[in-house]
Amino acid sequence: TGYIVSSHLNKVLLESPCSQLCIINRYISQTRQHIQSFIFTSNLSDRNKAIISALTIGDKSKLDPWWPEISRFGIVHLLVISGLHIGLVATLGFLLGGFISRIIQLMGCFFKGINRLIIIRLIAPLSSMFFAFFYTLLAGFSLPTQRALIVVCFLMLCKICSLRLPAYIAFFWAIILIAVMQPMAVIGASFWLSFSAVAILLFFFLPRIYLRGNKHQLVLSQWVLFVGMAAPLYFFMGKLSLLSPLVNLLAVPLISIITVPLCLFAALMVFISQPLGHLLWQWASYSIDGLWYFFELLPNQWGFLNLSIPSTYLLTFCIVVATFGFLLPKGLISRWLLIIPFALHLVAHKPRLPLRITVLDVGQGLAVVVESRSKALVYDTGTSYGDSFDMGSAVVAPFLSGRGFTQIDRVVISHGDRDHSGGLQGLNRLLPTRETLLTPGFFSQAFYHYPYDGLKSLCDSRKRWRWGFENSLSKTEWIYFDILLPKLESTDAAIEDSNNNSCVLLIRWRDISILLPGDIERRGEQLLLENYHLSPVDVLVAPHHGSKTSSGRNFIEQLKPAHVVFSSGFRHHFGHPHPDVVARYRRFGSKLWITADNGAVTFEWNDSGDMRVLTANQSRLPFWWRYWDLWAGLSFYRLIFWRL
Repeated sequence: TGYIVSSHLNKVLLESPCSQLCIINRYISQTRQHIQSFIFTSNLSDRNKAIISALTIGDKSKLDPWWPEISRFGIVHLLVISGLHIGLVATLGFLLGGFISRIIQLMGCFFKGINRLIIIRLIAPLSSMFFAFFYTLLAGFSLPTQRALIVVCFLMLCKICSLRLPAYIAFFWAIILIAVMQPMAVIGASFWLSFSAVAILLFFFLPRIYLRGNKHQLVLSQWVLFVGMAAPLYFFMGKLSLLSPLVNLLAVPLISIITVPLCLFAALMVFISQPLGHLLWQWASYSIDGLWYFFELLPNQWGFLNLSIPSTYLLTFCIVVATFGFLLPKGLISRWLLIIPFALHLVAHKPRLPLRITVLDVGQGLAVVVESRSKALVYDTGTSYGDSFDMGSAVVAPFLSGRGFTQIDRVVISHGDRDHSGGLQGLNRLLPTRETLLTPGFFSQAFYHYPYDGLKSLCDSRKRWRWGFENSLSKTEWIYFDILLPKLESTDAAIEDSNNNSCVLLIRWRDISILLPGDIERRGEQLLLENYHLSPVDVLVAPHHGSKTSSGRNFIEQLKPAHVVFSSGFRHHFGHPHPDVVARYRRFGSKLWITADNGAVTFEWNDSGDMRVLTANQSRLPFWWRYWDLWAGLSFYRLIFWRL
């Protein structure tokens, strides 16, 4: 994503060289844009326009206002062009091709010998590939549609060559071809989620396909996907829609059989008969309205299954084992034993630590998560890169969900700079917040005026609160939070939203103290030293990311921080932290951590008050595992080729 600045150099180049591929690509883009313009000039509701646009040309950017609702119902895969839709269109193409081939068979007198057999054999597979390719182009050739197109072409080529492959061999070949043709696809969650879904269906239905009829297959498949995808969805998304099995029973047939075909025929009618195209999109809109009428009957409190315990590899493993227990055939009494580890983990999981602080790696910006036994505070939310991406929804919210939090008790925004507050809207969209503390100058910024249900209040030095929890001896302990800056004369005071007016937060538990100073510079540091007798701190998030305008000698000498964290972007042009600042902290014996090098840095204290420091880089797998991966991959390919 980029942007264009105003300049006299910005002008259209009338005579620019363009290859044949460039011309084709430009024509496809213009066609998609024309269809989109036609959709949004139709007399439809905004929601239906966004859904029809997503189903027709793969543009899901207009779905943002309804995205939480779509996720809650578990129908994201239905309302954006995915492998399901490409497979549906390919099936329609195959059926149409089969119909044409039967007509040719009836007209056998016009075809002689082997030519007629070749034509009959080729028509249905080629028609299927053409329909899938056309829909993929219409969807902008996105990665999920490319994966589906590769699978369709592979299966149709096997059909043409009369190759009868077992289902699992075709499944493995599809993985290999996609990994070779689209290497970047394997680092995306959608790749693993889509293939996990197919693998689960194969695992469950292949042993049973010859043992029972097709009755109740749709209901059973939804239950199998709900149970089987619990572990992958929880691992990648941190949550699971409880409504998904029920909603998909109605949504899958309705969207697949009615809405998508109507949208495609309407897109074709744009170039033939626009009134007919409007009519078809109106009918598609009626089907969406009917689906949403059913959704409105469901209680608002129904939605995601959120486990209130931190997500760990052990928990994911227990979910996988329990999933196998559900999906194994009946008659195996021991299969219920596989559910015991998950149940025990839920009942007897390791309790949360009294205090845990994580400085997240959000590039050039700041986002800190403070956790106690049952509460969570977020100090700053990282930056925003426009409407399409922000660190609040991409980093902070998934981290909190992975830690088992379904809401945030308090959000503190140090000041209005985008690298500190840009992710606030995205975070609030995904996780509810009880209270948000903002500096007075923050309210004056127009682009932060958005709908917000929680309590908003001023960040003022008179503000302080505490969180209580029971320790291992069943005694109540307290974590204290004190706002040190800015100092306001009254609650409605108007101050400039500058670095030195950042909201400075001091956290204390027992004899442990943590200081979060935002972006204060030398003047702000001097105000702290003049107004407070600050004791040495255990953890300090370096002011202003380690800029040379902050972290003065007097400030460091007074605080004597044991650990200092620099939240900065990797090889960012600002060059934080400044070498002089790093040298000053080292002279006072501070242990330095840089998110650009270490990733997220976590400080955690147990009931005894002992501290442990963890970094994201420490949790990554070492390099030697790649050799085992290479050996396993070669063995896998050899097995597949041997079977063929």
